[in-house]
Amino acid sequence: MKRYYTIPEIAHRLTINSHSNLVSQKTVNKWISQKKPVVERIPENIRGFGIYPYWIEVTHLKSFLNEIGYDADKLFPDNA
Repeated sequence: MKRYYTIPEIAHRLTINSHSNLVSQKTVNKWISQKKPVVERIPENIRGFGIYPYWIEVTHLKSFLNEIGYDADKLFPDNA
C-alpha cells in the first residue's frame, strides 16, 4: 500500500527536524505550484486538510527532498 504525506505533515516534519529553519505549509505549497514534487489532490470524500488539499506519495517526496538537500530517509523513514 502506498504511503502519502499531506502538506501539513511535510511542513511539520521538516520544521521539527531543523533547529534553525521554519518550513511553512505555504513554502511546501510554493514548491508544488512550481511543479517540483509530483502531487495528487486529496479525494473529496476525505476531509479536514484546509486550504492545501494535496498529498505526495512517499517515493516522490523523498526524491524531491533529496534533490533540494534534505535527508529524506531520516525525515520520512519507511516504517513511519
